[in-house]
Amino acid sequence: MGVLGENRPEWAVAYFAAQACGGIALPLDSLLKPPEIAAIVKDAGARVVIASEKFVGSVRGMEGVERVVDMDFRGEVMGAGTPMAEPDEAAPDDVASIIYTSGTTGRPKGVMLSHRNILTDARGAQQVIHLRAEDIFLSVLPLHHTFECTGGLICPMDAGATVTYARSLKSRDLLDDMRNTGVTVMLGVPLLYEKLYAGILRGVSQKPLPTRAMFRGMMGVVKGLRAGLGLRVGRTAFRGLREKAGLGAMRLFICGGAPLPASIPQGFEDLGISFVQGYGLTETSPVLTVNPAERPRHDSVGVPLPGVEVRIEDEGPDGVGEIVARGDVLMRGYYNQPEMTAEVIRDGWFHTGDLGRFDRDGYLHISGRLKNVIVTRGGKNVYPEEIETALNASPIILESLVYGVPEGDGGGEEIGAIVVPERERFEQMGAERGSPYAWGEMEAVVREEVRALNGQMADYKRIRSLLVREEELPKTSTRKVRRFAIPEAQKGRRAARMPG
Repeated sequence: MGVLGENRPEWAVAYFAAQACGGIALPLDSLLKPPEIAAIVKDAGARVVIASEKFVGSVRGMEGVERVVDMDFRGEVMGAGTPMAEPDEAAPDDVASIIYTSGTTGRPKGVMLSHRNILTDARGAQQVIHLRAEDIFLSVLPLHHTFECTGGLICPMDAGATVTYARSLKSRDLLDDMRNTGVTVMLGVPLLYEKLYAGILRGVSQKPLPTRAMFRGMMGVVKGLRAGLGLRVGRTAFRGLREKAGLGAMRLFICGGAPLPASIPQGFEDLGISFVQGYGLTETSPVLTVNPAERPRHDSVGVPLPGVEVRIEDEGPDGVGEIVARGDVLMRGYYNQPEMTAEVIRDGWFHTGDLGRFDRDGYLHISGRLKNVIVTRGGKNVYPEEIETALNASPIILESLVYGVPEGDGGGEEIGAIVVPERERFEQMGAERGSPYAWGEMEAVVREEVRALNGQMADYKRIRSLLVREEELPKTSTRKVRRFAIPEAQKGRRAARMPG
């Protein structure tokens, strides 16, 4: 049964209702175009779709759909009166949900997750991050995505906690929602937290000099006590700041989906909000590893969940290799695609296609995607995500994309990058100097910043060609950069050689 609608309580009711009446829930991405949704509905063989008013019209004519139910419970809009069979009681290994990934090119992949998969993942995460029945979650990510569905819906429901739904992703609305509902936990992606943290610092920078001086002094004390004695005093020191920012009740931020510079979670922790990062994929329900709340390492994605085995296969001299995993969180397979299932699940181990390493204490560190690795003329492996993390740490860079540029004779690749300026920062800088920055000036400042960053990297990692892009990079509905959505021709468009 398809579930198609905006993030709201009715979506959650529809998801559970689909399973309660003996069906398999098919969460659908509301940002997809009708032909894309139709392709998924057809591939899954969905005969029933529960849709919000906005989508009812587009669903009615889709091939194979016999019944359309209004998500707002105003009755059926198509197929009313069709008898439904009495549902059988579900077994733990029955498929609970099919979630489609990578459906924009070629045939979409339907990931089949069982009731056991999802509950094992939800309960394992609860053990590591210590959820409480009195917690209030703020749901901001799309519910059709496994991270939000498992982590932001099923996990709190199973723990007896409460979920409240954000009105929008605008910073002001988010902070109002947090303040008005007493939110204590939120799941998000790196871009969300980067903007939230930058907004807090920007707000402080606009305060009178005595307030700014007091903030810097308190932050120095907080960092000193953390570094010297291992004490976390930010919860007490910055209580007033958090309350003014709308974060008075917030105790835990959870991040996943993409790499995040360690400075962001550490910054929130110093402000008194615990921050943990995790790692996983749709095929693993999704969480494989997460940082323990009481001992996080902000440059890692944590340790495996209870009952989950993770190891590194074909590791190189630096300990980096492909991350493989097994356990009860592993999917049943791709729907009607046994050959593709066999490609990724071999001898019971799921091959993630991600590269990483374990440190001596068992914390996992992600290096990048196996398919994204750039191999230089000298045979060196360069992980784009590592360079992107360094670029995105700059306050004048909003986001970046690093890729390999083939050298003329076919003897390897050199490093190219697309960088998007942080316009809000340039607006602030323009106000400080008394005149706004023109685009040419922004471009020149960004190029100089990249040149300086090049000087801090090994020669084989240095960016050799750079395109400063005016518009944001294309993204998925969960705000991940669509790495392969930018044509090769556009990567080379106006890309300028970097000195050195």
